[in-house]
This record gives sequence, C-alpha cells and structure tokens, in this order.
Amino acid sequence: MIGLVPLPANGPTNAFYESWADYLQPKSRMLLSVLQMMCQGIADLCYDLANAVLTAWNAAWKLAQFSIIFTKSDGTGQDISGYSLTQYIGTFFMIGIIILAVMMAIQLIQFNLTSGRRGKEWPSGIVTAIIIIAMVPLLISGGTKVAKSMNQAMLGTNTSSAQKGGHSILTDIWQNNSVDLKKVAQVDFKVKEGNIHDYSPIKKTSSNAIVKSSIFTDTMDDKAKKGIKNKQAKDVFAKKQGESTPEKVDKGGWLKGTEEVYPRVKVNWIGIIAAEIVFAIVGFLAIIELIVRFFRLAYYSLTLLALAFRDMEGKKSDADITRDGRQHFRHGTVAVEPYSILCICAMGYDSH
Repeated sequence: MIGLVPLPANGPTNAFYESWADYLQPKSRMLLSVLQMMCQGIADLCYDLANAVLTAWNAAWKLAQFSIIFTKSDGTGQDISGYSLTQYIGTFFMIGIIILAVMMAIQLIQFNLTSGRRGKEWPSGIVTAIIIIAMVPLLISGGTKVAKSMNQAMLGTNTSSAQKGGHSILTDIWQNNSVDLKKVAQVDFKVKEGNIHDYSPIKKTSSNAIVKSSIFTDTMDDKAKKGIKNKQAKDVFAKKQGESTPEKVDKGGWLKGTEEVYPRVKVNWIGIIAAEIVFAIVGFLAIIELIVRFFRLAYYSLTLLALAFRDMEGKKSDADITRDGRQHFRHGTVAVEPYSILCICAMGYDSH
C-alpha cells in the first residue's frame, strides 16, 4: 500500500500523484463548481437537521431539573424554609429514631405484660420510610449529575458553547472529512497519513458557521497559490498524473470554465452527509427514549416518596408498594388517590 509521499525535491512525479490520488484530482472548473455547490448545499441541509436534533437533545436534559425539588433551597442557609428535601434528612432521621425508641419501648412493655403474646412486632414501616426519604433524594440528584457528566464527556467539553453557535460535535464531522490542500502544500506535502485531517480548514476553536463558508467551493487559483512559498509545491497544482511522467492540466478550449483545476479543500461529502443523517436519526430516537426515562424516573421516585409517607404502619411489603403504584398508573386511576395527586403536583411544579 502506497502511503502519502512527500514532495520530491525535483517536483511532483507520477508516484507522488499516485500516492495523493484521493486528494489531488483535477476537474473542469464548471463541473467542479456545480458538484461542490450541490454537495455543500445537501451537507448544509443535513447539518441543519442534525443541529436541530442536537439542540433538542440538550434541551431534553432540562427535564432532569425535576430533581431540584430534592436539592434546591431558598439559598439563605439560615433555616429550612426552602423546599430542598435533603435538608430535612437530618430532621426526619432524628424524628424516626425518637419514634422508633418510643414504639420499641411500648413493644417491650407489651411483650413483658402479655408473656410474649404481643410486642414481637417492630415498626418496619417507619424505618423503611425513613430510609426511603433519606436515600431517594441523594440517589436522584447524584444519578442525574453523573448522567449529565457522561453526556458532556461524549459530546465534548464545549457542549455549552455549542448551544450558542460554538464548536460542536457536528463541526468535528466536517473537520475529520476535509483537507485544505493549501496548508498541505505549505509544508511540501510532508504529512503523515494519520494526521492528514489536522490540516482541515476547520480548527478546534472554529464556530459552527464555518460549515457555510465559501472555502469549501474555492479552487486552487493564482490567489490561493500566493501563500505557497515553494515553487515545486505550486507546480503540483499545475500538473496531473500522466502515463509515464506528470503532464500539465488541461487549459480548456474556447468555452470558459472547461479548464481543469484543483479544489482548494478536498472534502469527503458522502462521509459528512451520511454521518449527519445517522446522527439525526439516532439522536431523535435517543431524545424519545430520554424523555420516557425521565418521566418514569420522576413518576416512580415521587410515588415512592409519597408511599413512604403513607405506609407508616409497615403493613405492605416493598413489592406491594411497587405493584400498587404501577396499577394506579396503568389503569388510569391516578387522580383518585391522594398520594398520586401529590405526585402529579410535584412533577408539574414549575420552578424558576
């Protein structure tokens, strides 16, 4: 397999053009302009679609803010006047310990007075309720923070700037599928094959607007060649691969636009368009799944808290509690039970 051959000292050779065949392909100016404009138009359309999906994906994560009912307080730090459930954990724990001690004392007295016939029970309902009230806020708030961090790690550390038009994962697709031939010529084509996309016109700091730039439809004309100092590097764009030795590009006939030229930027349009379409489809399906998961998380966590407050007598097992909540949700009788009304109000609470 032939790698990317550096520019020979005496100028380009057939072996040089053969190694750069994927990047150095001259076409008539008219045909090249039509192909570039058409491909960029389709790619920009797919980009807008994928960017809309990315924006919707970032917006869908705002549904995770339902967890602020567990974590947000009034900010004063002086009392418990906010609605942060985590600040009540210590209070509930102490109340639970006090009630547990009193009830266990009563059970012990009953056990002694009745010779063991009564007083064997222990207040499992209160203990379970205290555990749930203490653990659910921590699990929900901690879990959503982990999920947000994983999302940021996958989409890049610049996710917030991408929402404002900055560099995004979609811009990376263009960067990894484009090569600025002028930049490559300025280093005499001394480029490792694995680093070829480092010479893309798109940088890590480029905004998303660069995908609309006209640089992707430019050609290697005299204006573009001015920045190339090496004369041999300039000759690369004046010749092409021949039968045995390089030959000059076709100057065309009397019809303007038939002369052969090289593109300024070599772009893998098929790769960009395919990647953006796949991103849009997968992203749309992921958004639906994310919304469903957030709804279930909110419903079950808030229902679990409500049932924990309700079931203080310990007469229902955990399986009964879960089955009870699911049956009310499945059969549409949510609005009947008081704890279900509490769940709906909590999920519909609009915090600002």
